[in-house]
Amino acid sequence: MFKIILLVVFFFLGINLHANQESKDKVSIENITIYYTDFQNETFANVSCNDFKSEFFLDLKSIIIYNQKIIADIIMLIKKLEPDTAYEEIDARAKIEITYSYLKKDVLCIDMFTTMLNGQQMKNDEGLIKKIRDIVYQHSRKRKHRIR
Repeated sequence: MFKIILLVVFFFLGINLHANQESKDKVSIENITIYYTDFQNETFANVSCNDFKSEFFLDLKSIIIYNQKIIADIIMLIKKLEPDTAYEEIDARAKIEITYSYLKKDVLCIDMFTTMLNGQQMKNDEGLIKKIRDIVYQHSRKRKHRIR
C-alpha cells in the first residue's frame, strides 16, 4: 500500500514540475519601454546605462510598446545578440526596459557604437539599432507615447 501511495505522489509531483516548466517557457512580456534622447546629443562625459535617466531628465522622451508583434520583433533581434569581449564604455542615448509578466526586467542600452544587455556588452546589431531608431522616429512624428 505504501508503494502505491508513494508512486501516486511521485506521479503528481512529476506532472506539477512539467506544468511549471511549461509556464516558465511561456513567460509573457507585458511591455517594452524605450527611453531616449537625440542620438546627436553631446555630453562632456560618457553616460552610463545606470545614469541615463538622471543625466537626460530634461530632454528624456519615452514610448511604451504593448503591440505584441512589435515586441516579438524586438525580442527576436535581442536574442540574436552575442557577447562582445572588446570593452568600450557606453555613452547611452537610449534605454530599453523589457517588463515581463512576473515583473522581472531586462535592460538594454544603446549608443551609436555600443550595445549593453543587463550590464554585459554585446556585439552591435544594426537590425536592432535600426528597429529602435525607426520606432523612435515614428514616435517623434506622431507624438504618441503608447503603441498598442
